[in-house]
Amino acid sequence: MAEPPADGAFDEARVVAQPLQDPVLLLEAKFRRGEFEPDRRLGLLELAVLGPGIHEPSPGGESEERHGERVERDYETVRIHKTRRDQRHRSRGSKGEFNLRPRPRVAAEFGVRFRPRPTTVPLRMYQSFYGFREMPFNITPDPRFLYLSPTHQEALQHLKYGVREKKGFIVLVGEVGCGKTTLCRRFLNELDPSHYDTALILNPRITETQMLKAILTELGETKIARSQNDLVAQINAVLLDRIQRGRDIVLIIDEAQNLKFEVLEQIRLLSNLETDKQKLLQIVLMGQPELKDVLAREELRQLRQRILVHYELHPLTRTDLAHYVHHRLSLAGGNGRPSFSRWALRAIHKGSGGIPRIVNNLCDKALLAAFIRESDEVNYWDVRRAVRDMEKLTA
Repeated sequence: MAEPPADGAFDEARVVAQPLQDPVLLLEAKFRRGEFEPDRRLGLLELAVLGPGIHEPSPGGESEERHGERVERDYETVRIHKTRRDQRHRSRGSKGEFNLRPRPRVAAEFGVRFRPRPTTVPLRMYQSFYGFREMPFNITPDPRFLYLSPTHQEALQHLKYGVREKKGFIVLVGEVGCGKTTLCRRFLNELDPSHYDTALILNPRITETQMLKAILTELGETKIARSQNDLVAQINAVLLDRIQRGRDIVLIIDEAQNLKFEVLEQIRLLSNLETDKQKLLQIVLMGQPELKDVLAREELRQLRQRILVHYELHPLTRTDLAHYVHHRLSLAGGNGRPSFSRWALRAIHKGSGGIPRIVNNLCDKALLAAFIRESDEVNYWDVRRAVRDMEKLTA
């Protein structure tokens, strides 16, 4: 008889379901460990063998990606066999129902039922398991976690230049999830509060009157006029007063692609408020690529001509993404664990397109998968599973 596998050869946490080929050898191995109970009521395909396929090194220098694809094919083979078996059972039953009664030839179908192995994974999130002070891949726009890739660094310098040189209109464009809001908060944090007053508008789906009131509220004014003409006069008086006191005012409007034409025209009129030497208000418009189409409209050519500083954010490159992931892990308190394999990082870049928000989503799900395996490395298979979970939302 062949020698049974060693005691540590079976790892139910990282295995592939395979058809039972040598039940005697498996019984002998499991009997030594005291981990099975015979069950003659179950068929071979119902009791797939737990083999150490995944845990072993890939043969012939096989890449991690190809190894993952091979494992998927194994799973698909088992699923097909099980479906065919169920169809045969259904044909033997009455009225299309499954025949769940034991088959007569039980001696020819011997199976094993394994006792559930007591889990060693503690019921806690991966933050505690990996020793993070905080979750590393939240999607909230925390400026502390901003990774200044070359494109983000250049965008930040454009914002600073436009405000300090009092250029009037500044436009920042970027794809959804590229980090515009996080960059905006970083920019606001770097402005000297003793010299700058800022107004941040996050909800652009408002009327002209609501926009004027929101600006005054953000600037700290408590008594606000009601009519649109009175609001414009009040804003002009407030801006002149603060300019005379040596302060500059910055208005930032996020999601500016959603602004109505009338609101954009009112913003243009606000940019006319100026002294002989400078603009009273520095305006930053931030939005998705659709903002370029909005500004290209013929009726907004006057506004378009006033835009002196413009920059477009780009997705992260593969190299920038690797630095981005390590940057966030370090800021969250990671001390070298967990690590992301090279193939995992490639899969993240392919699945996210270099968009930071999607990167955070995939990394969070992949870390959870690695935590469940109690592994200190996030591999390609963890990321592949995360990508599939995300794709289910658009399927």
